[in-house]
Amino acid sequence: MDNLETLVTTVGPANTDSRRIIWEPVNGDMGKFCRLNFFDWTGQEAPGGNHYHERNEEVFFVTQGEISKMVIENIDTKERHRWKHLGVGTVIHMPVRHAHALVLAPGSKMIALCSQPFDENDKDMPVYMLLDKKTGEEIPQAVAA
Repeated sequence: MDNLETLVTTVGPANTDSRRIIWEPVNGDMGKFCRLNFFDWTGQEAPGGNHYHERNEEVFFVTQGEISKMVIENIDTKERHRWKHLGVGTVIHMPVRHAHALVLAPGSKMIALCSQPFDENDKDMPVYMLLDKKTGEEIPQAVAA
């Protein structure tokens, strides 16, 4: 992936009537995804992520609230992009070897589809600091562990 700007998009509801709203953030071949995570951010606004994956590809979908701040960096090319206020309907595609850090606003909810099952013995999450854990401020030059 050469252009990080294409990693974040916004979708609208696929179908709406008086009974319900149906969101369809991913529509097509789901063969590569085998795990679903649901993030319910009940705590204070604080950075999450600050890592990348060697094997796991992810798709995030904001279902409530917002991502206040997000930074993604291709760890090979060092191309970095930043976003603020990514609300409901935002879809984020996270290829392998793309470090990511984000701040979810309190009360926010997000779904993540993952291409690899979780393995307690091999978490595939090398640390790559993009946002300061205490302040949430961006770190100008990422710090890998």
